Amino acid sequence: AKGWSDGVVPQDGDSVIIEENEIVTLDVDTASLRTLEIRGTLKFSDQVSSLTLTAKIIWVRGQLIAGTDDTPYKNQAIIKLTGTIVDEPIVVNFAVDAGSKVLVVTGTLSLVGQQVNTMVRLGASVNPGDKQLQIVGDISSFKKGDQIVLAPSGSNPSEHESFLINEIDLVNNTITVQTSCKYFHYGSTSTFTTLSSQSVDMRTEVVL
Repeated sequence: AKGWSDGVVPQDGDSVIIEENEIVTLDVDTASLRTLEIRGTLKFSDQVSSLTLTAKIIWVRGQLIAGTDDTPYKNQAIIKLTGTIVDEPIVVNFAVDAGSKVLVVTGTLSLVGQQVNTMVRLGASVNPGDKQLQIVGDISSFKKGDQIVLAPSGSNPSEHESFLINEIDLVNNTITVQTSCKYFHYGSTSTFTTLSSQSVDMRTEVVL
């Protein structure tokens, strides 16, 4: 990370304060901090594909930024809170016990990512044992390692399934998942017209 006041990268268990006049650009994963109090500014670097900020307690009194409305964050920013019930809680403004696993914001928190398409539909039915999904819709925002969920096709709500993506084929618009399907999922072109004359697409939803 750049801009830590003493020039030393904090270690596991440290309590860190970013002072009012400081601007810190996070460009490496942090250690597992005890507390982080941001009086100045902490920004996630846009030059690293994935960054993780880890602490038991984070108090944003200044600014914590990973993207803005004008410049959405293009990469992955993870904020991981690790406090437990036995850890000492944070008391905000000498009055409010906010807990021991918390992100407190009394300043500015700006977490703005790129707009992505998170729901598509099957373009062909999937049977138990299948791993490849034919998709209708834009899957350019889906990535290898992402988790997707297939909605149930029948009346049993427990027949939804979660998968990790193993491969994306943007040419053929297919997704290959790591594990086989357990249930049938409907993907043929079909619509249902309700009593109020509304058309409902019956193909299975695939949600990122």
